[in-house]
Amino acid sequence: MECHEKDFKDKKRDYYSPMLNLCNKHHPTVTGVIEVGAGTGYFSNMYIRKFKLKRYTFYENSGAMVAKIRQRMKVQKFTKTRIYNESFRNISTKELKKCDCILALEILEHISWDKKFLLLIIPSTWIFFSVPRIHAFNHVRAFLTPDSIAYRYC
Repeated sequence: MECHEKDFKDKKRDYYSPMLNLCNKHHPTVTGVIEVGAGTGYFSNMYIRKFKLKRYTFYENSGAMVAKIRQRMKVQKFTKTRIYNESFRNISTKELKKCDCILALEILEHISWDKKFLLLIIPSTWIFFSVPRIHAFNHVRAFLTPDSIAYRYC
């Protein structure tokens, strides 16, 4: 079992490392982040450690995932974290104004109100999102090509 867990962590690190490099290239001055659909907090933990953020806010609908996030964030001493066990569907513009960056990794394809959410984001806010190019379980939509992603969001 330990070998399987190590392989899984290595694959996640290999998957997330290029994302962190993109973040580093495009927004070196971010101080506060809101991550929507945060999952287990694996990427968040890497992100916080790399960028030494002042504030990080999580929105995660799953109680089981929130428990994992809380466990991971226990070691964060210098970043003020807030964890909401709720959907980000009704996030306020006041809340969105408190951050420089929104992270939405592998979440927008799961919701029907993705464009409505993106329109709420203040124009000066940096947003980093990713969507898979495959159709998987519980997706509202599939992106079969990079062009289909660009067509939806550009």
